Amino acid sequence: MCLHSDDELSETDSEDYIIYGYNDALQKIVSNDISFTEVILNDCELTDTKKLAEALTRNSTIKSLVLHANNIGDEGTKDIVSVLEENRSLEELYLCYNKIADEGIQECMKELTNNRALRKLDVCGNNFGIRGIEFIANFFLQSFENECLQTLLRDRIGSEGAKVYADNLFPHNRTLFALNLSCNAVGDDGIEKIAEAISVNNILTKLYLRRNEITRNGVKFIASALKTNSTINVLTLTENKIEDDGVRMICNALVENSSLQKLGLEGCSISDEGVKEIAKLLIKNKSITKIYLACNYITDRGAHLLSEAMEHNNAIQAIDLTHNTITRKCARGLSQKIRANASEDDNFTFYPSDLEI
Repeated sequence: MCLHSDDELSETDSEDYIIYGYNDALQKIVSNDISFTEVILNDCELTDTKKLAEALTRNSTIKSLVLHANNIGDEGTKDIVSVLEENRSLEELYLCYNKIADEGIQECMKELTNNRALRKLDVCGNNFGIRGIEFIANFFLQSFENECLQTLLRDRIGSEGAKVYADNLFPHNRTLFALNLSCNAVGDDGIEKIAEAISVNNILTKLYLRRNEITRNGVKFIASALKTNSTINVLTLTENKIEDDGVRMICNALVENSSLQKLGLEGCSISDEGVKEIAKLLIKNKSITKIYLACNYITDRGAHLLSEAMEHNNAIQAIDLTHNTITRKCARGLSQKIRANASEDDNFTFYPSDLEI
């Protein structure tokens, strides 16, 4: 249910509410008459963060708090995260585009040290630099309790920021299971360091690297890491120009890998030649269940190769081929092959480019 700040609550309303606006949000948060679980206060000129922090201290039902684009800065961030030491209900905190600098990130990590409830922290689009990245890396290095905390960073940390993570976090990480480094321009140099680190890391299970200016020269490092890493089950390389040669390297590595389940290769400049490598992989690899190939240069030839591979693979549950050049007839043929292999309990999904779903 979507609840605006000027709406009235009734006894028949759902227990789960989403709040947009700020006019009377504080009063509703403090009130325990109705249990709010998600509060969204985006771009609402939030100026009195102390009052909001006080309200959160009294509330024990909110699980997700979204405060995007309020420009609260370091001081406002300190107010908000000050409740984390005692609050045990909040599980997700989103602070994107709030002009948070290194000092604010430092305070976030400090308060999280004694918090065991928070599971997701999103601080993308802020103003912190290498020092802020170091604070985040050091937190995960020293914390042994927040085993499920996921951090989301989309701040163009560049290759230098990637090296900070690689050198300070991955070799000793015991807590971070998912890392989103999408849209950070880490480049081939940065991904080399990240790849070296994950090759010996046995904790990280999800790695998101969308739009990072990685080319086929950089993807070879990821391919090498996948040969030895046995924990990553989700890898996203979307919108990196890895091309057919990069796909070949990834596929060769995954022949020896049995942990990866989801592979994202949308918008990676892949043609039918790259799909040929994927098809050969799927004949041998039975751990991958979902593969995403939208927005590439795949034609009926590539779809036919995948269809042939499905005769030897009954693990695939989803293939995304949206926005490619595949005819309706060929798309249906592949769809039928996958459906024939899928059990009734499988969450089967097939997305051809020109079929209405």
